[in-house]
Amino acid sequence: MRTGSILSGDTERVAAELGIPSTHEAWLAELAALDPEPAPLPDQGSLLEIFAHLNIPAQDHDELLALLPQAAQPEAQWLIERCRHLLVTGLGGTAPLSRWPELPGAFGRYAYVYVYLATLGDIRRYHAERGIPDEVSWETLADLGRHMTVYRKIRGVGGLHARPWLTRHFRGTIYSLGRLQFAMHQQTGEPTGGPVADGEWLLGVHIPEAGPMTPAASSARSAVTRSSGSHATCTGCSPCSASSRPHSRPRRPRWSTWRPGCWRRTPAGPSSTPAR
Repeated sequence: MRTGSILSGDTERVAAELGIPSTHEAWLAELAALDPEPAPLPDQGSLLEIFAHLNIPAQDHDELLALLPQAAQPEAQWLIERCRHLLVTGLGGTAPLSRWPELPGAFGRYAYVYVYLATLGDIRRYHAERGIPDEVSWETLADLGRHMTVYRKIRGVGGLHARPWLTRHFRGTIYSLGRLQFAMHQQTGEPTGGPVADGEWLLGVHIPEAGPMTPAASSARSAVTRSSGSHATCTGCSPCSASSRPHSRPRRPRWSTWRPGCWRRTPAGPSSTPAR
């Protein structure tokens, strides 16, 4: 397959143009093996509205718009198409992706922002098809802008912090609900804190960097789960409702065995009292 005039296997040209060091040859080879569809970016007229939805800092708007011609070049499109392909073919999946390396230069700092912008239509449809409220969808995806703010705070220039973490948001396996984020993952091995069967589904709880964790700010937890005796039940727009594999996870499973980091999914009835 060609992207512009680039053959899928022409990784040397891509690496030279984008400044990707030879230490990432294996990653480029993995991308070269893919057969992606074109990944058009949103039209320029809608980008400022999208930037607002995604909480992208105003300081980054001009740079992102100025770099659009470079993002449209064949080498950049080769990269964007393949990274997007990994996201959209894995919607609802929790298997880890190969780590996306930091890329040099002004375009490199924003390269994965363009990947996420190219994936925006796919993840928004995924959310809508699963009944995820519009405000929850946008609030979840707005973590992109929050991590761009962190990058500028640390580096003093624009770019994207926590690139691998955000693949969860754009694959539909993490959701922001009030002050907390809830992420699905499947257990492999035994975590600290007690026995959990290999392959068991867990609901991880993450506190993003967004101000103090006050009792009022954390009240969203009650919007996600409601106590019922000795167990907690997913309600409303929960991550488990967004599963692309309903045969493997019920829409409204029960979660118990609270400990920092996750709720553990248990069979149909309560089995233990969540630790406080």
